[in-house]
Amino acid sequence: MTRPISRRAALAGFGLAAASAGCLGRTENIAGRDPRSQLTLEINTTPADGDPNGIRIARQLEEHLTAVGIDVRLNTVGQTDLWRKVLVNQNFDLYVGQFVETEPFDSDALYGLTHSQFVAEPGWQNPFGITEMAVDDLLERQRRTAGNDRSDAVDALQETVCDLQPFSVVAFPDALTAVQGARFEGWTQDRQPVSVTGLLGLDAVPDADSAGDGGSGGGDTTADDDNATSSATAGGADGEG
Repeated sequence: MTRPISRRAALAGFGLAAASAGCLGRTENIAGRDPRSQLTLEINTTPADGDPNGIRIARQLEEHLTAVGIDVRLNTVGQTDLWRKVLVNQNFDLYVGQFVETEPFDSDALYGLTHSQFVAEPGWQNPFGITEMAVDDLLERQRRTAGNDRSDAVDALQETVCDLQPFSVVAFPDALTAVQGARFEGWTQDRQPVSVTGLLGLDAVPDADSAGDGGSGGGDTTADDDNATSSATAGGADGEG
């Protein structure tokens, strides 16, 4: 007798186990007695006016899945409804969305995202439904160690998560900001204003209003060069996945 194949297993076979929690937890026989049974997957994302990159990714994914014989339903919902569906109700097959983080974050951020102890918790605590002992062990080891030992644990953790693919990082849009060095100060490597609150946190240069009137600016500044204008890129800005 043919062994039943779950939708989760089918996704893993395609390397698309990104966001495969929720209703994929309910095993369905797609081979069984009727080998012609159609595999159907729903992709959830926000509409183009909410996230133009997300809908493009979702449509490309829809095209690829359709090409291999999967019946794909693309469902666009508002941002609030998407997070309710994914993070609270955990009722989804696949979704395309943003993990918004404008500041570089420590690898320990993966603890809440992928540790099995959070599998039943709502929100950003393991919304992907991953339960893997090897991941748990590495997450705990990187918390207990430091220096090279922690780096080795983090490297192994990232490789394991990439192999399992509970989610797939598709793109890293750049966070771009610029500031006039003659008017504001406080932009350093450790204090990069790559968010609205970061820009508000800059310090005004004394008498900047009088010094800057009618001039060409006297030099725009970035984190790398006080006399040149370029862009600042946040290490983990708005990852699409």
